[in-house]
Amino acid sequence: MKLLQGLLLGIVIGILVAPDSGSETRRKLAGKLSGFKDDAQDYLSDAADNIKDKAGDIADKVKSKAKAVAGKVKSETENAADNQQP
Repeated sequence: MKLLQGLLLGIVIGILVAPDSGSETRRKLAGKLSGFKDDAQDYLSDAADNIKDKAGDIADKVKSKAKAVAGKVKSETENAADNQQP
């Protein structure tokens, strides 16, 4: 995130010290900011997709472990019930 902030700051300073007219500088700045906005949206979208994928992987692992534990509990319960019979 610091890299993006530094990049944005560098762009803004570079445009502000350029020898263009005020309207030209504003146009360039608006274009750069629009590009930055698009890049930020892409980055956040990719991050959200990665988080969803990781959450799905974790959910699958938890389900698998829960099924294994449930099976073991069922087996142990059946064994205990069989051992209780006279």
